[in-house]
Amino acid sequence: MNACIEILQGSRLGAIRRRGEVYRSPAVDVPLVRLRPGAYASADAWGAARPEDRVVARARALRLTAAESPVFSHETAAAIHGLPLYRPDPDRVHISLDDARPGAAHGTVRHRSQLRDDEVVEVDGLRCTSLIRTVADVARTATFERAVVVADAALRVVAGRVRQGYDEDSAADFVGECGMIAERSAHGRARGAISPLRRRPCSAARREHQSHKAA
Repeated sequence: MNACIEILQGSRLGAIRRRGEVYRSPAVDVPLVRLRPGAYASADAWGAARPEDRVVARARALRLTAAESPVFSHETAAAIHGLPLYRPDPDRVHISLDDARPGAAHGTVRHRSQLRDDEVVEVDGLRCTSLIRTVADVARTATFERAVVVADAALRVVAGRVRQGYDEDSAADFVGECGMIAERSAHGRARGAISPLRRRPCSAARREHQSHKAA
């Protein structure tokens, strides 16, 4: 479960002054960090937060300030689903849009995606890609190491905690469907997106399960 970093709206903070990377407001008696224009958080809470919680906080900041509710995707969606990340982008969030050109806008990485209705879910008030679509998107766009971390964690969610038994069939079905989604795109096919899904996560989870059985 993600720890919630409180997002403070700039419109409620009054006159904000900046000194270096720290912001001050007469409305609160704590130093602030700016997550994006119009959205701030306590510098102390930010400094103590995990990287995944910071990703989610930036997503909440965008949701708070955006005219329309975005659909978060890729590594941002993974963090929203509570999955661990390997060296996530510290400054930008990933969003998927039907009619936007891919590329970076302020604090975002935009992806052109044709999402089915069942590939968009809501988690803790944030719209994001489903777990299976998220893993597939990370597999086809992120580095191998980042994809393995996300896929391995997702498999533990889908196939069950190893101490309670590991469902090999559910894991295999999940991997197969992720592979089909990832390979819909030419980019996914070209880079062999299925490889981080099929090789490392299943075998790692299986070894972990076997080690617990032997203990």
